[in-house]
Amino acid sequence: MLQTDGETVYERIEEDFLRKTIQNLIAESLDEREKRILTKRFGLDDNLPETQQQVADALHISRSYISRIEKKALRKLKEAIERENLLL
Repeated sequence: MLQTDGETVYERIEEDFLRKTIQNLIAESLDEREKRILTKRFGLDDNLPETQQQVADALHISRSYISRIEKKALRKLKEAIERENLLL
């Protein structure tokens, strides 16, 4: 029988909840390009996070443009979190 530390189980549940909450807010608040960029940048699709340059190369746009889109998307996401009164 496997034994699991209760705190570890709690941490996994909390992490899964936060990930799903963020993914829902992203889906509701951002346009497709913003969603794709944040998903790639922060590994929200269970892949490793990518650098701005890696995302830029994949989307065939400049790294500085990725930076601007990312900043705007994070601002929109922050506003959605505040609007929903979520403390993540």
